[in-house]
Parts: sequence; structure tokens; C-alpha cells
Amino acid sequence: MCRLLAYAAPRPVTVQQVLGRDQSAVFQDMARLHRDGWGTSWLDAGGVHEHRDAHPHDAGDASAGRSDLAGRASTGSSGRADTARTDGARAARLRRRASDRSGLDDADLTTALADDPATARLVHLRLATDGMICSPQNTHPFVIDGLSFAHNGSLTPVERFEDLVAPELRGDIEGETDSERYFAAIRTRMLAGDGLREAVVGTVAELRSRFPRASLNAILLTPTHLVAVHASERSGIPRAELAATGVPEEQMPFESLSAYYLMRYRRDDDGTTVFASSGLDVAEWTPLPDESVAVVDLATLELDVVPLTASVGAEAK
Repeated sequence: MCRLLAYAAPRPVTVQQVLGRDQSAVFQDMARLHRDGWGTSWLDAGGVHEHRDAHPHDAGDASAGRSDLAGRASTGSSGRADTARTDGARAARLRRRASDRSGLDDADLTTALADDPATARLVHLRLATDGMICSPQNTHPFVIDGLSFAHNGSLTPVERFEDLVAPELRGDIEGETDSERYFAAIRTRMLAGDGLREAVVGTVAELRSRFPRASLNAILLTPTHLVAVHASERSGIPRAELAATGVPEEQMPFESLSAYYLMRYRRDDDGTTVFASSGLDVAEWTPLPDESVAVVDLATLELDVVPLTASVGAEAK
């Protein structure tokens, strides 16, 4: 149970520039409820950066994953890499900053939202579910092999993931969360040869069969693409979990008790594309279709929104 925010733009901009000062502050204020950690990942053309990677020889470059999954992310459904885009992916660097404490009054989160420009960024506010602890290992976004991932939902029991994660990727899982295993399941499909979109669609379809009422809402950022999953059509409002936080209803983010899992997006004339969970005052934005995957090509800023049912049907042919 979390809040998701992500954007892609033709030039480096901040969250505050994308949302406006007031709505950027509203987003950070959502950490009053979603208070169990925050994290952000973004693309940068250079400079220092950090990532989670168990292999010291790769330290310092999140785009140099040992499984070459970032390279797979730049391939289309045909499996053929776009050379120019791959070169661009090598130049772009995926950076991460995170804390397992509330972002409500965190100066680092304020700085990330207001003062750190990026051409693409993902931000996550966490509300831990199912008794999971607040720890660095459980804090989204998860970044490995040049890919970044954050999830809004709860998928239990996690034992149902066991056969979805390749043995060689299981050692990369550091925390307890279902979300990190969701991410590993996507990476498993990419390791087997799927392109990014095919891996996401295939994983979501499989998880939907195993967790029919769970929210699979997620954001995935790579050096070449920004992907938003809106798959929560049958997920009810988590009223009990929200009430258990002790936060009064009048202090909860907008739409928490009416459209908690809704995701919206906005497209600007210059191609800037923004995705956000409910909670912002963005009524003029377009709701993402239920059970869909939206893919932004960072080289062109072209947006493709694909119904999951159509995509799964096409894969089956």
C-alpha cells in the first residue's frame, strides 16, 4: 500500500516543476499516511550514483547489470536491439536515494522533489502491510541490473512466487516483500529473452491468475523506458488497513477511501508524461485504463497504452 509518482520529460525537470509547487507539497504530505519509508530513482547522464548490486565489480554503474537486463529493456518485441537507443542507455545512469523513515519532514525528500532535475524519475511513498518491517531492504524502489521498480499492493502468500523467479536471481532478493519478488519475476522473463513490455505483461498476467483480487499497480524505470502498470480492477479499498494507521479520515490523502488504487496520467504538448496514484488534485488528468500497461519510450517520448487482456491474447497466438 503505497503512493506512486513518475514522469518522463524531454529535458531535466523537477517534480515540483512537473506538478507545480502546491501539488508537489501535497505529494510529500501523503507521507503522513504512507510513513514507512520513501525512495526515488532517476536517470542522470553522469555523476555519482548508487544502486543495489551484490557484485562489487559492477558497483558505480547501475546500467551494467551482470544479467544484461538493461540491454534487454531496449529491445522491442522482435528482440532486435535499437543500437542508438542502447548507446543512449549506456550514457544514462540510474540513480537511487531512499530512506526507511517517513518522508513527511525529510529534507532529502523535499530536495529530491524540488531541487533535483531529471529527464525521468520514479518516487515511492511506502505504507507497510502484513506486518513487514521498515528497513532499507524493504524500501522501494528496488534497483538492480539497470532497472528500477516500485509496487503499490499486497501479494500474499509470497510462497506463490517461488517458481516464478529464476534460481540465479533468488540471491539478489534482500528483503521480505512480495514487491521485490514481483520485480524478480519480471527480470526472470527478461533473462529468458522477453523484451521489457512482454516481460511485464506476462508477469502481470501470471500474477493476476494467482492473486485475482490483488493490486498489481507498479512503475518500472529503465534507461530506455518508463512503464506504468494499472492492474487493480478487482481490488477493493483497503479500509481496514487505512483505519489501522490511526490517521483520521480528514487527514488522509484525497480519494483514499473512494479511489485508493486509481492511477492517472497527463500528457503535455512537449511529450512530458506523468503518472500518479490518487491523492493529488489532478481531476483533469486522464485515468489509466483498468488492467493496462502504459509504456513511454524515453528516446521519443511516445506513449503506448496496451490493455493487458489484448496483450496476453496476442502473446498466446
